[in-house]
Amino acid sequence: AEYMKSYNKIRIHGSLGYIPPSEFYQRTLEGTAKPLIVKL
Repeated sequence: AEYMKSYNKIRIHGSLGYIPPSEFYQRTLEGTAKPLIVKL
């Protein structure tokens, strides 16, 4: 279930032209990171 959540987020971010680093990702899953979208 966790994997699918990550996969869906990656797809969403990918469509915006951004895939967050795994470290940022883990924090997002834990709910401790603010949702930031940064264009690379």
